[in-house]
Amino acid sequence: TTSSNAAAIVSGVKGKNYSAQSPAQTIAYADAHDNLILWDKILRSNGSSSYTVTSESSTEKYRTQVREVMALLMTSQGIPFMTAGSEFGRTKKGDKNSYKSNDSINEIDWSRVSSFSNLAQYYKGLLQIRKNYNPLKGASFATPSFQSEYGDVVAYTYSNSTSGQWGKLCVLVNGGSQAWPITLNGSGWTIVAKDKQAGLTSLGTVSGSSYTIPAKSSAILVESSTFNRLNVTEKFGTLTINHVDDKG
Repeated sequence: TTSSNAAAIVSGVKGKNYSAQSPAQTIAYADAHDNLILWDKILRSNGSSSYTVTSESSTEKYRTQVREVMALLMTSQGIPFMTAGSEFGRTKKGDKNSYKSNDSINEIDWSRVSSFSNLAQYYKGLLQIRKNYNPLKGASFATPSFQSEYGDVVAYTYSNSTSGQWGKLCVLVNGGSQAWPITLNGSGWTIVAKDKQAGLTSLGTVSGSSYTIPAKSSAILVESSTFNRLNVTEKFGTLTINHVDDKG
């Protein structure tokens, strides 16, 4: 988020561009098969070409920016679209037009699932939040109120009256180089996404009506008085993928 693109981000969150009449007519995405894949795009914007570096200590700056992007995308109106492998930092080594490139560019490097496991878990947590909060997946637009829509911070709050779900949900993303205090839409909040974690469990609470969002970070808060309304037991299985090449 920067002063120059905050307005575009706000518009994207609302999802009503190009005269869309419902969320079903809007696709929210940060990368696709065309142009740079998200990981490569973020590295390129930071002046880096270290596409194959995977250590957490060397890539945390970029992982943080991916989390900022996905916190926005997963809480925007419309249908979220993601390129396979972006959840674990898939790279095409900077190739922005890979339709004519070979497997060494287009294949998914499954070893990155392990190297970027915390990023993949963050995606998973965001998907859990979206799945269990109707305003993010309704048939009609749910327009949030904005607590910040200029400068480095975009912050917005949805309201929800659906039985068995959280009430208000607040999203804060700070793309700037300093922390900013944001006045929230009400008092008493529970943090469900912060730093490297996201999901349906509490990561802490905010007792007052202000939250200071650190530089280069994102957070999602929900109304504490409704936090225990949600009672979900997620069950996950194991998917085994066997790659078969042209030799069988």
